[in-house]
Amino acid sequence: MTIRARVDRHKCVGAGNCITLAPTAFDWLAGDYGKADVVGPDSVDEEVLRAAAFACPTAAIILEDVAELLPWQLRGKAGPARPRPPCHSRPRASRRPSGRA
Repeated sequence: MTIRARVDRHKCVGAGNCITLAPTAFDWLAGDYGKADVVGPDSVDEEVLRAAAFACPTAAIILEDVAELLPWQLRGKAGPARPRPPCHSRPRASRRPSGRA
């Protein structure tokens, strides 16, 4: 069975239990001190991932069975980026009062 791990950043308090148990699978989130991130979930066994998730004091590590996920849920970070339309590409017309009564 293949599982996918992710960290809920709103729940994570940075206890570091996951990093201690599985240092190749979890690391500190770049740019956000005190939060964990998944970096290599395939580098450890499923049992180690489950132990790291169980050791999280706030249950911020979510393990999902890949077989139960829909294709759009499997994209994750590695999925194709959507093209973003340019916002406000045209200059806005000013709405100044004309001074007429």
